[in-house]
Amino acid sequence: PDMPVIGDGKTYLYIKIAEKGRMTVPLYFTQTVANGVTIDWGDGSETQTLAYTGNVDARHTYADVGEYTISLNPSSSCTLGLGYGSSSYCVMGRTSTNGRVYCNMLQAVEIGKNVTSISAYAFYQCYSLSSVVISQGVASIGNFAFISCHSLTSIVIPDSVTSIGNSAFDHCTSLTSIVIPDSVTSIGSSVFYYCYSLANIVIPDSVTSIGNYEFNGCYSLASVVIPPGVTSIGNNAFSGCESLATLSIGSGVKEIGANAFSETTADFIFANSPSGLSSVLYK
Repeated sequence: PDMPVIGDGKTYLYIKIAEKGRMTVPLYFTQTVANGVTIDWGDGSETQTLAYTGNVDARHTYADVGEYTISLNPSSSCTLGLGYGSSSYCVMGRTSTNGRVYCNMLQAVEIGKNVTSISAYAFYQCYSLSSVVISQGVASIGNFAFISCHSLTSIVIPDSVTSIGNSAFDHCTSLTSIVIPDSVTSIGSSVFYYCYSLANIVIPDSVTSIGNYEFNGCYSLASVVIPPGVTSIGNNAFSGCESLATLSIGSGVKEIGANAFSETTADFIFANSPSGLSSVLYK
């Protein structure tokens, strides 16, 4: 959908209820202050707060099908978290078979103020989520945060983010390009595993290692520049990148893991002589 970037500090969840039958929509989030997050369900009903801290299970029944914009507005003293940090829940519902219909209602997200991290599994199995904007203030993207968001085509990562967890974008099969800001110093393993539409990636100088299976199965990735700050490339990091034509390996790389470039036909451009590497096991 055409998602406006409102930028007023609230977190916006754009949902679509396609058919009648499951009209009571859940939200799973955390708050550090009782009544700290005000929920506007986007249908003209009264706003809602919940009088406890920690995990919040909020529910609202809509009268009709349609598209709705839910807003979450944390008070100045409250930190908002999305989801429960568990593979059993995403922000929109349980990820078990019966709960996935709610996960699939989520179309787009704008993450606002007082969100300091995107929790593990926050958007797990949100198959219809196509666009994400993350505001300044978010410092980390958790493990598996966007795993299996098959419709995700774009995401804006601010320069407040310093770390991206394991498998954060694993199987985001529609993601075509992403810019990792210079603030990021830590990227986990398998972050872009089987993102097979990913054609462009910018790896900043601040990153020091490419993890195991980082870009494994990224069939569309055509060229990669490994910056000089990277000292190691993990096992199977670029395995199966069948379209990879050129790979420029920076001067800082000292170790290349087993099968790092298996099933590729890339031309390698070494800033260092390969003999200077402590381990070269790239085929």
